[in-house]
Amino acid sequence: MNDQELFDILNEDFGVVLKRRGLVDVTLMENWWSHKLHMIYQGTTIKDPTPSRADSNGELRGFSWLMVALVTALDQCLTSRELNDLIVKLMVTLLDRNDAEDVQESLRMNIQTNIESWRSTGVVRMMKGPVTYAMRDCRSKLQLTPAIPQLNSAERTELYSFLKWLMAGTSYRISLVSATLYSVAVALERVGIRISLDKCDQATEGDIDVHYLDAEGGKKGLMDAIGWETEVSGASGESGTVPPARVAYPSGDPKQIIETFPCSLKIKNEIRKYWFRGEEAGKKVTLVAVARVKLTGIKYIINDYDECTSNWSGRLTDLSSEHFPVDSEDLMVALCSLMDDLSDDNRDWLYKAAKLDGGINDLDNHFTTEQMGAFLRFQALVFGYWYSLLDPWVSRDYLEGETYFYGVWGYRDTYLLVLLRTAATQFRLALEHPIEGLDRERMLSVLSTMFAGRAKDRPERPKKQKPILTHGMVAILDKVSIVSMSLLRISNDAQQHARFAIVSLPIIPIMPNSDGEVWTGDGSGILSQSCAHPSQHPTREQPKQKWSVHPKMTTSGGRISDVVVLMVRCGGVAVGTMNPAEADAVLLRAQENASSHLCKFPGGLRVELGPSPSFLHTFEHHFQDGTICRAMRRGEIVIVHSYGSPIMRYAAAGFYAEEKHVVFACPDQAEAVQKLMAQKCGLPVSCGFGTIID
Repeated sequence: MNDQELFDILNEDFGVVLKRRGLVDVTLMENWWSHKLHMIYQGTTIKDPTPSRADSNGELRGFSWLMVALVTALDQCLTSRELNDLIVKLMVTLLDRNDAEDVQESLRMNIQTNIESWRSTGVVRMMKGPVTYAMRDCRSKLQLTPAIPQLNSAERTELYSFLKWLMAGTSYRISLVSATLYSVAVALERVGIRISLDKCDQATEGDIDVHYLDAEGGKKGLMDAIGWETEVSGASGESGTVPPARVAYPSGDPKQIIETFPCSLKIKNEIRKYWFRGEEAGKKVTLVAVARVKLTGIKYIINDYDECTSNWSGRLTDLSSEHFPVDSEDLMVALCSLMDDLSDDNRDWLYKAAKLDGGINDLDNHFTTEQMGAFLRFQALVFGYWYSLLDPWVSRDYLEGETYFYGVWGYRDTYLLVLLRTAATQFRLALEHPIEGLDRERMLSVLSTMFAGRAKDRPERPKKQKPILTHGMVAILDKVSIVSMSLLRISNDAQQHARFAIVSLPIIPIMPNSDGEVWTGDGSGILSQSCAHPSQHPTREQPKQKWSVHPKMTTSGGRISDVVVLMVRCGGVAVGTMNPAEADAVLLRAQENASSHLCKFPGGLRVELGPSPSFLHTFEHHFQDGTICRAMRRGEIVIVHSYGSPIMRYAAAGFYAEEKHVVFACPDQAEAVQKLMAQKCGLPVSCGFGTIID
């Protein structure tokens, strides 16, 4: 729905909402932003010289340009729900109609589409970068940190008053108390909205001026004015439980969130020290992706770590087992150092508080400065460790400019601690049970909380999805998106497909469900037949055509669904669609089996090939014709000739896996055949045949 359609539903004109004339110079905005349009298509960032239009008249109106700028800026300091509620409340107020309840209901039903349009317009037209820079620089000057905290209730009230004044006010000057809100005004001015900043004496007639009060009141007056509590009682100013706090931070520097805590410089320095201790401990632990059981998805497990060489107290190992994936030497030394720095009373208190049942996030509970300092140091140790551990699993190749990430953790907020404790449990289970581990859905949840500001527990599989573990979640799309690498780029290394990309641009044509989640499903597959020309002497043939894969949303009942598959092309010919989650799992199993000296298969099943196996060949023209070879009799082995083409190899893994073949992929064809013959075992399928993807 474009903006004109929204106002047609309301039976109103744009001028009823945007009453202040001259606030937006449409010609200026078109000249500045219309020639810039960036997005990701088929894994590549593209620049389209023909921008999309949000308005049926072929251009963005002044109202639309203002909303694009506002949403781009407010995304840095409000959650999506808070932003939605704010815009609905603001428009109901500005429309000022007798049927306000009906208008509010209509807006709640329709406005989300427009907000998404304003958000994506700001991203693809490259407005997000200048907005982020402006807010970062402003907060760095005013608050000495580039981190951008989520607005609290008092600041949201001030924001509502500011926007009402900006769009429909009659006065020409306003004073703002919140440093974050003032940084929003700076960003609006930077991208072309016609306001001036602290220039009242120099302003010309008709100009509107935004003034920052801290220049007169000082920092203490500022903190009191916007309703911050003292460091003992928390940062909310409201009774009840602290909600998950989302803070924007510069890419690669999550510890900047510490600077937003309402505590002394001395305590912040101690917090940073233990963040670094956690980072160093996390660097000595490595993860690996596995898929050890057929028809299960990817699991992440601990592969290597610095094992303990000293004896540690039961209390320390209890802390470690609750919040960390393994007991490592560097970690235990850091925990011991933290506890040694505390008094006996505070040490006992922290042992209880770290179990997260001590009411840290309950604002009705009051704690001393020393107690909160101890907890914040422990929290920093945990987060420094996990950011260091998981950072190698995220790629920043798809970011435009200096993107801000979002972390859901703050002062007295235990949301991320609880989430990481669950992840630690899954990693520890895998140390004892090889089929356990952290699955891709849970990994996505953790990463989206740490890097994309998403506060949601375990993802829920769509009801229409089959309960098959390889039909899993592969992306979470939001202002900053976390996307499985196999949707963007295919690699020779199966481990790379289990990594994730942090993406700041729209990905065409992926569309998430209402929760921002993208799930996989069954592809169309490809027709298969028995090969008529077996060969006793397999020879290698490299593919000559260009292969490509790209995401495609499936259709159901003539409508586009929210399930993604990969469309495979060979030499420009559409071969079919496949489930990327299944291909990822197949290749991970194959990679692990290929490194083994024994022929291992799930369940221990073995099938005799006999002394003279028959080799059947699948070449790329079979994919183009839709007739890939398939072994039907005992002792037959299909060899897929994909050597030198990672994409063809990946596609073959997906197509054969979806047809219930077990794929044994090996980069060395001769070695794969020798393994099968020497061990006298085939692949564990009912017909006693096997498939080797070269």
